[in-house]
Amino acid sequence: MLRQGAGRAHVLASCIRRPNLVAVRSKAYHVEGDGSGAAAMVKARSHTLRTDVPKSMGGKDSAPQPIELLLSALIGCETATAAYVARHMQPRLRLKRITFDYRAE
Repeated sequence: MLRQGAGRAHVLASCIRRPNLVAVRSKAYHVEGDGSGAAAMVKARSHTLRTDVPKSMGGKDSAPQPIELLLSALIGCETATAAYVARHMQPRLRLKRITFDYRAE
């Protein structure tokens, strides 16, 4: 769920544990951002992310495009999920490496 308030976007993510369907946890995330032209700077906790678009699209090509960061976030989510599942398997699975190669057209 995405809520907007006072110029800030708040994302609420829910986690439902299975198979017992007993525990439901919610976690809140907060990010702030500013943009100028085609470029943007976003702060999440103590981290700063920048985005821009190529010169051919009106940007300065000073940072990854937003879609490239979106795909990077997807890889991060899938990696974290795989590590979580591996840790909680019985018997425990030791996840050494996971590799992704996404291409979007």
